[in-house]
Amino acid sequence: MKNQLIALAVAVLLAACGDKPRGPLEVHGKTFMDREFPVQFEFSGRDKGRLWNVSTDKSIDFQYTLEDKKLVIEYTKPNSKEVKKEVLALDDSRYSGEVLDLAELKPEDQKRVEKIKEETRQEKEREARLSPKGAPSDTKAYTSIDTIGDESNDWGGWLAAAWNAEKTSDDTLLQYFSRKWSSTEDSFARQEMRASELARIKQRLAEVRKIEYLHLPHAQKFVPTRLQVDKQAYDFDKKSFHILGSACGLGLAEQTRSGVTVSMTKNPDFCWLPVPDPEVARKVEAARIAGGVVIDGDFYAKLVYIDASNDMTLVPVGAQLQVLKQTYSPAKPEDLLAEVSLWSKQ
Repeated sequence: MKNQLIALAVAVLLAACGDKPRGPLEVHGKTFMDREFPVQFEFSGRDKGRLWNVSTDKSIDFQYTLEDKKLVIEYTKPNSKEVKKEVLALDDSRYSGEVLDLAELKPEDQKRVEKIKEETRQEKEREARLSPKGAPSDTKAYTSIDTIGDESNDWGGWLAAAWNAEKTSDDTLLQYFSRKWSSTEDSFARQEMRASELARIKQRLAEVRKIEYLHLPHAQKFVPTRLQVDKQAYDFDKKSFHILGSACGLGLAEQTRSGVTVSMTKNPDFCWLPVPDPEVARKVEAARIAGGVVIDGDFYAKLVYIDASNDMTLVPVGAQLQVLKQTYSPAKPEDLLAEVSLWSKQ
């Protein structure tokens, strides 16, 4: 009985010591959040806890010690064996160090957490939009730009208006998308056709707005591409010519007749023109040195967005290209040097 009482007393004493604050600001049982980085530290035990990255929604375990005003946190970095050690000192109501600046989580911090989550969601959506992943490989799934425009406006004008239809007045729609209405001088005749023309235009805009993938024939006009002009034009390991162009991040932007700016995002898959046949490659290289070559053909792209300034962003997905001798005249069959099919591997 006496031994049991002693054991109980020791247990009570240890428990009391365990609950005793180890410094001016005890962290045990509390959650702290960094002032700048989207991370939270949940100090669930007296020597361990859980680190949560709000942006990635991933968490890892950590160990810590607290002595007076000194807080030391250790954890193993994700996908690595490197042990990270953060030494923090109490500064008023915060634990601060070279990297971290932690304060106890408050109810108002939940708004920041929700904001971080929303920004992460938007960033993931943006990355998905800017990725060619999931785009169709069947060229029939791409709408030719030649089928979008009409006598009233070109393909760029129709697409830009479709993306910004809610911000465009009826009079502006009639002015730019109804040649019949614009060319009619009789005020009564214009008024009589106004409703039907607006209905036609808005229906067409609704159809155009659904277009996600574009086929750009004669791509040299909107996706200028050329071979690199130097002695390293052909890479013998890749068996490819190094090409420069809009789809390879050259920063070129073209304009449609209606003033819409068309630009491509960079995709490394479109920085090389594979010509594995050495005889064909020799002919292309000889033509490049002699008088130059022209790269033309068809590009297939994903339409990402069109902003209020009528700037259109496309993601390159595929291309069917022809390498031709530079003759400054309409191409002839004998000018064809090579035909290359390029599709994104992403």
